[in-house]
Amino acid sequence: MKKPSDGLHALLALPAAYLLTKGLASLTGVLFFGKTGVYLAQMTMTLLAWGIWPMILKGWRGQNTAQRINNKKKAVWITAGALLGFPAQMGLGMLTTGWINWTGVEPGTSVPMPETALEWFLGLMALVILPALVEESFFRGMMLRGLTKPLGTAAVVAMTTVLFALSHGSAAALPANLLMGATAAILAIRGGLPASILFHLTYNLAAVLLTA
Repeated sequence: MKKPSDGLHALLALPAAYLLTKGLASLTGVLFFGKTGVYLAQMTMTLLAWGIWPMILKGWRGQNTAQRINNKKKAVWITAGALLGFPAQMGLGMLTTGWINWTGVEPGTSVPMPETALEWFLGLMALVILPALVEESFFRGMMLRGLTKPLGTAAVVAMTTVLFALSHGSAAALPANLLMGATAAILAIRGGLPASILFHLTYNLAAVLLTA
């Protein structure tokens, strides 16, 4: 019997990951207190919802998706990913503001910004580093890499982009998450998983720094 691909594993894991996120979010106020508690809760949710599947199913390897990439071109795309995060966050932040004003959707609750050294350490882990690593490993590592061959590049980019945006459960940030997810998918195809991880990381870092 043929073993399911990483992409199929990711599709099967997606509902469980989403339900884990929602279930754990409802317990945050009961189990954790203060800013450090919020960050610990966020890390727990991120790891359990998205991190365990790539680790268990080994979809984190992030091999090339649609084509072989030579080292020189790969380095260019990795650098582009690292540099794109800040301007993308600023541009898509304005898009989100305009979208909220136009549609009247609720902006949602914001995570408290860190102040002490410990809060900054936990906050950067919870809001910047961990989401970039595990969400990219899940969506652009397992799902994108695993489904490119059977579905084709355009279809799998569209599918993973939509699923990535919907998984965040934010109507206010939906357009921004769609564009961010599409950019990360293209970077992963062109430069491998490190390119999309660096883009996601600097994108998240910009959000924290601009809000703090």
